[in-house]
Amino acid sequence: MVDVPYGHFDDVMMTKDTITIEPDVVEFKFYARGVGPVLTLGISGGSAREALVTVAQVPDGTGTGPLGSPH
Repeated sequence: MVDVPYGHFDDVMMTKDTITIEPDVVEFKFYARGVGPVLTLGISGGSAREALVTVAQVPDGTGTGPLGSPH
């Protein structure tokens, strides 16, 4: 369960992320189905917190080609 400025999410998936070049840095990331990442917490090697604030949706059929070029 996660609460962020955008809203409340139940049944989130949590990952524990590390990288080999900085073994003391650990982040927990929380993902909500249909939304994506909603919260990142720096656990060790820092104390960063990134939380989902807003979501912008585009109309169906809107998209881009390679490297952001319009269709």
